[in-house]
Amino acid sequence: MSSFDTVLLEAAWMLGSNRWHAFWDVEFPSIRSGVVGAATFSMIISFNETARTSLVQGIHNTVQTYIWATYKQIGLSPTLYALMTMLILVTLLLVLAFWSVSDRRNELPTG
Repeated sequence: MSSFDTVLLEAAWMLGSNRWHAFWDVEFPSIRSGVVGAATFSMIISFNETARTSLVQGIHNTVQTYIWATYKQIGLSPTLYALMTMLILVTLLLVLAFWSVSDRRNELPTG
């Protein structure tokens, strides 16, 4: 964000764009890689932060704390195995989706 040139936003506003369209059409494409990287990194970090998550979660239960609490109460069950399998599959699908999107962007146009 520190390297983003705010003159681009001002130009979009002067050309009639509202704040929402200026953000999505001008600013977000410039910062997209940073946002995706931060989201991916925070998702990876969150898998290893059970103790911290249990302290700050409040009244709502997260998947991670649910798995940990159920494991401590009854041990591993078929439900936990299914839930962990789904988490792994969703994570792999997200990684493959990000990978395919980045590959399409990096392809050089031919012709």
